[in-house]
Amino acid sequence: MSRISFRIENTRSNSGKHRRIAKAFIVNENGEVLPIKISSSWSCKGVYSRGESRCVHIDVEDNLFVVLIELTINWRKHVKGYINVKNSDGLDLLKVKYIRGRLRYVSGDREAVHLIKNILKYVEAELK
Repeated sequence: MSRISFRIENTRSNSGKHRRIAKAFIVNENGEVLPIKISSSWSCKGVYSRGESRCVHIDVEDNLFVVLIELTINWRKHVKGYINVKNSDGLDLLKVKYIRGRLRYVSGDREAVHLIKNILKYVEAELK
């Protein structure tokens, strides 16, 4: 078991034109989403001033993966951001860029994309 630090946030800019979302998901080898085990959390500053932001330590068991999603939405509803997949040791397995519903490979193991597919359906439904 290892511990990964991450910021979970849902904030907006003062003008209301930009929104920042950061979430974490734990996934098994088949891509099924499992509940997150947060060992500790504290308040921290987000990217934008309005909204809430928490820094957390997530406990990850062996043979599980953490998917970290950081997205920015502008006033035209264009979504951009990065999705990182980390293994149970906290090492980066895959990093992709997310732009308007499409994934672009940045670095890591390309075969780990199947870990992201189920989560994207959930996140895209939340953004609408």
